[in-house]
Amino acid sequence: MKRKKKKVTKKELREAINRLTEEFNAVPPDSAEAVRIAGNIKTLSEALDKCPRIKGDTVVACGATVMTTAMLLAFERNNCITSKVLSFIPKIKIH
Repeated sequence: MKRKKKKVTKKELREAINRLTEEFNAVPPDSAEAVRIAGNIKTLSEALDKCPRIKGDTVVACGATVMTTAMLLAFERNNCITSKVLSFIPKIKIH
């Protein structure tokens, strides 16, 4: 039976790294516990680096689409919109 992987947020990863760093500072540096904690911090740091980031151009494209749609709806209140105008709404391409 496969277990579902829990999705962890960046905030949770940062909190776990901070908590482990505090634990690391509390134990003697030459102990086996310190080596285990250091390995866990390294694993969590690598997981934090692999988290997907939202690209700036994606945010700009979404904002432009929302703004264009809002402008067209505001124009539609007072005027009639033909079907040709709806082609001005950009299609979002998310990679």
